[in-house]
Amino acid sequence: GEVDLNNFTLIAKLKLVMLGDTLQARPQFKFINQEVISPEETINEAGLRIAFTSITPPDPEKKTPALYHFSIGERPIVRDYVVLKAQVMPWINLVWAGTIVMIIGFVMSIYRRVKEYMKADKQ
Repeated sequence: GEVDLNNFTLIAKLKLVMLGDTLQARPQFKFINQEVISPEETINEAGLRIAFTSITPPDPEKKTPALYHFSIGERPIVRDYVVLKAQVMPWINLVWAGTIVMIIGFVMSIYRRVKEYMKADKQ
């Protein structure tokens, strides 16, 4: 078909190889009604942003090919977990022992009160 030079989209197919992991990116360069639109492509897994910045057309006289310019930036990687810090408290067992003794005493006092109440009811 015919190419409309007033409205076209160039899509770069980029392969990102990082520590054995291969990711795909497809930044776009849109030329719509003589307006250049280059949306940023975000690759969350790699923490990168890639966008077309410009295109230099080929020069047949100088025999230079077309040049495609990209802007690449880092983006902080958002992690989906919470970090917890565990501390060892040397006297925590003593606190737990005191709590257990208090609970036992509380249960014993309730038992004694109920027993006294039942004795008073029978008389």
